Amino acid sequence: MRLADILQVRKLQEQYIKYQQGDTLMERQQIKLLHIVSLFVLTCITTSAIAGKYTTRSNKNKPLTFAILPFLSPIALTKRFAPLRDYLSEKLGKEVVIETASSYEDFTKKTNNGEYDFVLTAPHFTLMALDTGKYELRAAYIKKLQANVVVKTDSLVNSVQDLAGKQIGVPPVKAIITIAGILYLEEQGLIDDRAAHYKAYRSHNAAMLATVSGEVDAAIASNFQVQNQINKGLAIRIVGETRTYPGMGLLTAKRLPSKIKDGFEESLVSMTESEQGKAVLKAIRYPGYKSAQSAEFEPARIFIK
Repeated sequence: MRLADILQVRKLQEQYIKYQQGDTLMERQQIKLLHIVSLFVLTCITTSAIAGKYTTRSNKNKPLTFAILPFLSPIALTKRFAPLRDYLSEKLGKEVVIETASSYEDFTKKTNNGEYDFVLTAPHFTLMALDTGKYELRAAYIKKLQANVVVKTDSLVNSVQDLAGKQIGVPPVKAIITIAGILYLEEQGLIDDRAAHYKAYRSHNAAMLATVSGEVDAAIASNFQVQNQINKGLAIRIVGETRTYPGMGLLTAKRLPSKIKDGFEESLVSMTESEQGKAVLKAIRYPGYKSAQSAEFEPARIFIK
C-alpha cells in the first residue's frame, strides 16, 4: 500500500472518531458516510495489492512455450520433441511446454503475433518472424534442409523424368519443402503436358505413407523426415534431390529476459558436448544445433509469398 493511501485511510478514520464525539445529527451522518467510504477505499487498496502480487507470482511461474512448426501430427510432434522439452526445462530452471497448431497458416499467424516464447520453424517462416521485430534468431540446425523426391522401393520410376503426368504427394502447400520440391521438378522438365499432379497432405510422413500405400506415385518430403523413415524401415527410395537451404531456425521472443534467451541458445549449441545432450539429440533424431545469423537465411526469402 502506498504512503498516500495509508494517510488517506488514517484521515478518514480520524474523522470517524469525531463522529463518535459529534454534537449534531447532521455531523454524525456526514462522518458516518466518510467512515463507510474509508472502509471501501481500504478494501479496494488491499484487494488491488493482493491481485497485483498474485499476478506477478502467476507470471513468474508461467511455463515457457516452445512452439514447433506442425510438420508432423501434433501427437507425433509432442512425442518426438518431449526429450528436448525436458532438457530445456532442466537447463533453464523453468518449465517448458510444447505447442503447435492445426495448420501452417495458424502457426505462422500466432508466431507473427508474438504469442510464443521459443519457436522452431522453417527457413522462410524464420525470416517472416524476424521481419515482425518480435523475435531474435538464436540457433539453427547444423545440417542443411533439402527436399527429396521418393518412390516405393519396388516402383518402376527410376528418375524424376519418369514422374511426368504422375500423382505426387506433398506436405502442406506453404511448406518450403513443397515449394522447393515442385520448383525442382519443374526445372527438371515436368511442366505443361509433362507436368505432375500434386496432392497435399497434413505432413511429410503422411505424403510418404501415401506413396507406400499406392495412393500416389511419389512424394516430396524433407531430407530429415525421409532419412528417419528409411531408418525405421519404410519401403521408399530417393530418386531426386533439390539444392540445400538453411536448416530450421530457432527463435526467442525479444520480450524474454536476456538470461532466458542466452540460456536457450547455449543449451542448444552445447548439446553435442555432453553425454546428456547427445542422448537427447539421438532421441529426437537430429545431429545438433549451431548459433546462427539472419543473413544465413536470406536465400530462403524467395519462398515467402
